Amino acid sequence: MNFQILRIEKLKTFSDVAGATNHIRRFNDTPNADPAKAKANMHAGATNAVAKIKEIWESKKLKPRKDAVVALEYFVSASPDFFKDKSGKEIMKWAKDTHDWIKERHGVGVVNYSLHMDETTPHMHFICTPIHDKGKKKGWGLSAKHFADGKGGLAKMQDSYHEHIVGAGHELDRGLKGSKSKHQSVKKFYAEIEKRQEESAKVSAELKASVVDLVGEESPSLFEWKRAAKLFEKLKQTCLDLSERLGIALELNVTLSAKNKQLEKELDDTKDATYGFINDLRSAYPSEVSNQQMVENMVGLAQHDGQRIKDMLEASKKAAEEQREKDMLLQHEQEKKLERSNMEQYGTTNPTERDLKIEAIRKEREFNHGSRSNDSDNEGPSMSPGM
Repeated sequence: MNFQILRIEKLKTFSDVAGATNHIRRFNDTPNADPAKAKANMHAGATNAVAKIKEIWESKKLKPRKDAVVALEYFVSASPDFFKDKSGKEIMKWAKDTHDWIKERHGVGVVNYSLHMDETTPHMHFICTPIHDKGKKKGWGLSAKHFADGKGGLAKMQDSYHEHIVGAGHELDRGLKGSKSKHQSVKKFYAEIEKRQEESAKVSAELKASVVDLVGEESPSLFEWKRAAKLFEKLKQTCLDLSERLGIALELNVTLSAKNKQLEKELDDTKDATYGFINDLRSAYPSEVSNQQMVENMVGLAQHDGQRIKDMLEASKKAAEEQREKDMLLQHEQEKKLERSNMEQYGTTNPTERDLKIEAIRKEREFNHGSRSNDSDNEGPSMSPGM
């Protein structure tokens, strides 16, 4: 389920308004924002929110009390899954529909607003001064309670936004009515984010300290890991190259298939052992082995496995050469046998003389066959006596 997120916070002083504007417009550094995505943010309305609020008050002839709430800050978003796989156009439609609800609610009291795309989840900020029309006779008033307080005021606000945003075609749930979950202000919301970031930084520092205790502060662990990664990547490529060469060697003779299968299995075992060693290294540093020793072990393993594969290739090559010699010897014997047969039949081992004799024998046979046919024709048909 995808829930709407709507929070509101009272800005009681112009100083609060200025601070909120500085954050919303990114005039100050925002630790939880990604600077690379800042170009996707959108801002509209007054840059100087304080001056704009004073201008609105003056146009409505307002003279607020000293303790009056100067502005309201709205934070509007949704569950992260709601924005997942949504195009920029679809997010802009959600932003426009949300703005329409705020505009309908506050009218000329809207001071500025922003769409933030540089944080984990897209969201909007609105700063509105809480002016409202009390009627023709009473004129305009300034009251935060009119928008956010009173019996069920926040619940009605949630209902109003939900009805509007769903009516605009967005599939969002309102959340449980009457839930005991407490409303969290915008300020507390960001304070919670900063708290979690501080906790994350603390955990990172403790982890770094643990690594230093394990391998020594002077050991350039990052450099050693990078060097190890390069060595294993090179070993992996070497294994692939050797495997290809081994495949070519295996094709030299089918009689070596049994031996080749054994070599392939040994090669696979070597790869498995190598990758298992890599995983062991990635899991944790052995407490009894220093970084330098690890690198030396990795280099030694690469050299040992490379030599073993090289020896297997040499053995396969040697076996193929021996088989080739046997085949050549067998072919030579067959040629000798053919020569002896030619000598016995034709009296020569010279191919040309043999072919001439074969041709002469063939012609002689054809001539003899033709002569027999002519003799039979000259005798004529036999005739019965008396004819």
